[in-house]
Amino acid sequence: RKSSDLNTFMADDIKRYKTIHHTNHKDLDEAVTKSLASGWQPFGSPYIVTDPQGPMICQAMVSTIGPMGAMTGK
Repeated sequence: RKSSDLNTFMADDIKRYKTIHHTNHKDLDEAVTKSLASGWQPFGSPYIVTDPQGPMICQAMVSTIGPMGAMTGK
């Protein structure tokens, strides 16, 4: 892949997906930074969800590393 393709994933490349959510941006930033260090990448922009307990800031994250930790080879 070209360096310009680093944030472009094909459906076959994505092996795991998770959504990180917190009530404030500082905690979200820390959780995203920790996930980046573990090989996860942001997928799309952060978004806000209205929850009965207050707004939640969310960030979808994806990984191209399979459940067993093996690289996809792509």
